[in-house]
Amino acid sequence: MTIRALSAHMQLSHAATLRMIDRLSDDGLVIRATSQTDRRAVGLSLTDDGLETYQQLLGARAATAGSVIEGLKSSEQEQLKALLKKALASMVSSPEAAVQCCRFCDVVACSECPVNETY
Repeated sequence: MTIRALSAHMQLSHAATLRMIDRLSDDGLVIRATSQTDRRAVGLSLTDDGLETYQQLLGARAATAGSVIEGLKSSEQEQLKALLKKALASMVSSPEAAVQCCRFCDVVACSECPVNETY
């Protein structure tokens, strides 16, 4: 992802995005490299530590979500999933809104993401 794309995605100013990337880079979580497709752009990639942190965050989020819905019957969980999918899809009215709404949460789990299906 480029800095410009991340800035738009996070709805941050370019300067705020650079400060965030500087902190992530200083922490060894992100590296910058010249984009393969546009030599004027700077691409961002997670380091091994960054990927490990990302996986830990996904695990913590899944555990929290699991603890919230574990008291629901299977049929209720499916009903909640359908309602949340419908609500999420209704938030997306344009490709720009899709970028702002989608957080690339868990690419594997979100293979049927209503944001991606809408735009």
